[in-house]
Amino acid sequence: MKSKTNRFEKARLSRDYVFSRLVTFFGLLVLAIFTTLLLHLLINAAPLIKSPNVTLIDTSSSNFVQNSIGVLQLQGQWVNVSVEACSVIIRSISRTKTLTTPATNNAPVIKKYAPNCDNSVVGLAGEQNQYLLMLTSDNLLEIYLLQSKTTMLLQSSVALPEEFSHSNTSNWHLTLRQNILFIQQVEQAGILTFSHHLSSLDAPKVAFYKDAKRVVPVLRFSQVIVITLDEIQMFNKNMSVIQRLPLRSTAPIDIDSERVPKTEKTRNNTKHYNNELSEIAISSSNLDILVVTRTQPNIKASGQTGELQDSTDGDDTTGKAKLIKYTLFNQQGEFLLREIFEIPLSNEFASKQVHAAFDLRHNAGFLLSENGKLVLLNIITGDIKHETTLGKQFTQLYYAQAQVLVTNNNQFERYQVENLQGMISIEILFGKNDYSGYEDAQYVWQTSVSNEAQSPKYSVVPLLMGSLKASILALVVAIPLALGAAIYTAYFAPSHIRNAIKPSIEMLEAIPSVVIGFIAAVWLAPFAEQYLISIFSVILLLPIMVLAIAAIHGFLHNKISSAKLENWQLAINAILLLAAVVSVFLLSLLFTDFPVSNGHSSVLESVSHLTLSKTAIVVSLALGVAIAPTIYTLIDDALFEVPQGIKQASFALGATQVQTLVKVVLVVAFPSIISAIMLGFGRAFGETMIVLMVTGNTPIANWDLLSGLRTLTSNLAIELQEAPVDSTPFHILFFTAAILFAFTFVINTLAALLKRRVHSDGR
Repeated sequence: MKSKTNRFEKARLSRDYVFSRLVTFFGLLVLAIFTTLLLHLLINAAPLIKSPNVTLIDTSSSNFVQNSIGVLQLQGQWVNVSVEACSVIIRSISRTKTLTTPATNNAPVIKKYAPNCDNSVVGLAGEQNQYLLMLTSDNLLEIYLLQSKTTMLLQSSVALPEEFSHSNTSNWHLTLRQNILFIQQVEQAGILTFSHHLSSLDAPKVAFYKDAKRVVPVLRFSQVIVITLDEIQMFNKNMSVIQRLPLRSTAPIDIDSERVPKTEKTRNNTKHYNNELSEIAISSSNLDILVVTRTQPNIKASGQTGELQDSTDGDDTTGKAKLIKYTLFNQQGEFLLREIFEIPLSNEFASKQVHAAFDLRHNAGFLLSENGKLVLLNIITGDIKHETTLGKQFTQLYYAQAQVLVTNNNQFERYQVENLQGMISIEILFGKNDYSGYEDAQYVWQTSVSNEAQSPKYSVVPLLMGSLKASILALVVAIPLALGAAIYTAYFAPSHIRNAIKPSIEMLEAIPSVVIGFIAAVWLAPFAEQYLISIFSVILLLPIMVLAIAAIHGFLHNKISSAKLENWQLAINAILLLAAVVSVFLLSLLFTDFPVSNGHSSVLESVSHLTLSKTAIVVSLALGVAIAPTIYTLIDDALFEVPQGIKQASFALGATQVQTLVKVVLVVAFPSIISAIMLGFGRAFGETMIVLMVTGNTPIANWDLLSGLRTLTSNLAIELQEAPVDSTPFHILFFTAAILFAFTFVINTLAALLKRRVHSDGR
């Protein structure tokens, strides 16, 4: 007998051991998967906190560099275009075997063109230097497109006026963007410009800007920025000055009070600075303008009084450099400059020449001083992300495809820009920023741009506001429904009615969210848009209807026995509420259709023009219905589990059912009710399909109930499949996924801890 018992015990212990190990294994497996997912989110979001840097790839030296007219990138490879003995030669900028010893041999020739020797090559133009401009003996400017490393196609030709001839090409500055050719010719008294749209039949425009030191065309808006000795002028297409910005500034002087009398000090308490222009560059979007100035104090002492006067002899050579960013915004049809930020630069940029380049995809700007100081900054916030000294004097700066190419008289150097995702900062993600073309700072999420000339915007604030707005409004709808139903089934309803209603409501939780979203998008949104006034009438009068039904119920309670009324009260109340809602809805329709006086017709007309389709209100209705069963189940269990003895004690003290409910049952179950609401809020915050199908998916940063929205979840569903791997939007989407995970994890954890505390206190 003992042997059978021992065998049974050993078998039972063996089974328990195996099952316990299996449960432990699968529990650890779940934790491992959970940890892996979390690490995957963090690893893919981590590149956003890495600082960008610049690494030397290769160098090349050759005698053709001195004959170079420009560099461009064709088919992913850097090539140099040079003119030698009437020939246009395209060479590949080769990679050297070592970085310390640059190549001295000539780079391989890819293509050689032999135009007429009477023609002169003017230079390269275009956003990527893809156009070669050649001036013929007949003063005809021919424009060739360097389509590939071996193909050069004639695109257009323009007859130039006599002022623009072969003898002046050394003073030309070329701009060719958006099919508009702009030539500026530097002269002693100013700058002569030529502008022509290549596909237009209108005559070219020739203009002269007196005393101009630099001219920057804003071809997108047919405007011109002119820099004189002491100011920046904005000209419109009618050649009228529409804006002036001073370049000359004043600042207080720090004067030694012991050496200068007070009267002298107060009379001469300022000194003047000449902000000499080093560089002005406009981005390919024609909206971002970077101005680099070097500030030279222009003062000297005169006589024994210590009076300060403007100096013109240049004795004070100590200068400071600064970068000013302007953006163009539309003000009543005129595009004007607005200063965004002003930041100091290192002393290396106080030199006479500074080169600039842009990478709008990453909101990056590159500045190179003539003595080799390279600065990488965010052109939205003005944050300097990386600084390095290249150690040589360079004459040109080129940028394309995350590569920087710098040149001097006999050498090319190519650098790789790494970790460009690090251009993103906390201010970009969560701050209100000044974006190009906007009149003031805003929160904007816009990762999709049509071309390289546009700058993406990565503010996640509209997504956070959309998620919060949708979740909070869903709770506004779900809490009254869930709490009211739970109070009835857990406290007032007989057991047989509760057993019938509770499973039916819980079954609603099994309905896929895509079905609810489909119904809301196909039926609810059009219905809400068509009957806007009627819906608001029902919502406003609903409390009055409920009070009226309660009064009717009290009247029936006095006329009908409690046993009969108890079995039919749910049906009676439902019928009365439905009849009241239908009556108010129909009366509101009659009111809107009934002719009204002129004093009120405008109000109704303005209200009728409002729309509810694809707005937060429709989202709240659909999302509230989706999360209401979850909240209902938890609240019903919490109310039903309140000890019966507490209720009986309240009744014994003379309290009514309603008093016991308000003063006892809800107070005891309040922590569990809060826990249920928090779990419902977490469910609403993480919902995807309903908000994806019902909202207009417009990332708008406001709390307007009649505007669209986009949530974190719907944004992930929309954009993650379109984002290129290892791109900035890709990593930002993983960052938003980490925010979503952290938020829902914290909410659900707090709700679980709160519920556990309630159970422990109950014991």
